[in-house]
Amino acid sequence: MKIKNEQIELIYRPEQKNFSLRSVVGDSIFFEKAIFGVMWEDENGKKHESQVSDLDEVTVKELESMVIEVSGKHHTGWELSLRVELRSDIAGIELQSSFKNNTGRSLKLIDLLLISGDFKKPSKSRGSFYVFENGWQSWSPSGIKPGISSSRIPRFLFLRDINLGSLRYRLSWLKPGIVSEMFSKLELTDYPLSLVIGALESRNGFTEVFIKNKKVRVTCQAEVSLDDSEQWVSDKAILFLFSKELSLEKYAELVALQANLKKIPPPKKGWCSWYHHGPFINQRKILEELNLAKELKKKIPLEVILIDGGWCRWGDWLDSWREKFPLGMGWLAEKISQEGFLPGIWLAPFTCQGSSTIFKCHPDWFIKDHRGKPISVRKVTASKLTEQLSGSILYGLDPTHPAVKDYIKEMIRVVVKE
Repeated sequence: MKIKNEQIELIYRPEQKNFSLRSVVGDSIFFEKAIFGVMWEDENGKKHESQVSDLDEVTVKELESMVIEVSGKHHTGWELSLRVELRSDIAGIELQSSFKNNTGRSLKLIDLLLISGDFKKPSKSRGSFYVFENGWQSWSPSGIKPGISSSRIPRFLFLRDINLGSLRYRLSWLKPGIVSEMFSKLELTDYPLSLVIGALESRNGFTEVFIKNKKVRVTCQAEVSLDDSEQWVSDKAILFLFSKELSLEKYAELVALQANLKKIPPPKKGWCSWYHHGPFINQRKILEELNLAKELKKKIPLEVILIDGGWCRWGDWLDSWREKFPLGMGWLAEKISQEGFLPGIWLAPFTCQGSSTIFKCHPDWFIKDHRGKPISVRKVTASKLTEQLSGSILYGLDPTHPAVKDYIKEMIRVVVKE
């Protein structure tokens, strides 16, 4: 089957159960041997990888103009489909996958593989291959790097360089390769266009892009348990060609369009304590930075002074700051305001360190596992022993507990008002 518009052509090959994409204008086949699939776990805890080639009764149908759906059924009963739309506003395609459990029992859906294929450069290109890697929050780097390189491997004690879910599944991670969170772009030094790949939304899962040499995979992490007859639909993703200089701006525009955002206010410019001092902050350091920000305001027009993590112990938000900030957080906020800046503060209100007073005094306030033990809600280090020794194990407050609700309300009131 072939569908084509003025910018792009998609060819599906039922015998090979794969498809290719190419730009209609010029020598630019940019994706070939593309497939889709799923990683799932059965009721016995065994993980399985299945691709479209493993499905029976695979059908391809044109749902509407420029939209096709490839679907099939696994011998265990579950069904998988991929919807592909040729966009009319850009040289690209939109993808969305759906998984339905018809096995007669529950199973766990781990990942949906939206697309996996080979990035094919134009035949006349002799340029070097580069990839934009988007990091995981603030813990890992973002930027252009050679396509033959790989993402940083987590350090021995701290797993903060990459989203842990990116490393967990054989179906997803092309090891060693590049892991890019939410979006990426691929480009050649002698070609004017970039191939941008990314999520259009983040409603149900978490989209990631994996690149090894010129092999590309796009997944949507699910991590959900499905009863019989339940269905799970991935977030929408997009692949498109655009000029190098404006490709990421165009991607942001498409994401805003998907979210129906008419106007995005400009972000506030500010200074954040974390990216210079980390958790090692105190009243003296913040006042020194405040004075410097005031002196440099004409050159660096900051609006916000944000006190990030380290100002107190996680969980003991109302009193554990006294040693570091003897004049009080309210006094400091007023001082920042007097100097013409907007004071800001970082919080994680539903999370507490194991060493916090609130954790020790109110064990009934916390989320527990089936054995009645409090659950560690975030993996910070590779070693449980290191977590225990540092007191950095983080536990989650139970938001349904009446006392927790009262505590959260009072804590937020004090932080905002006092």
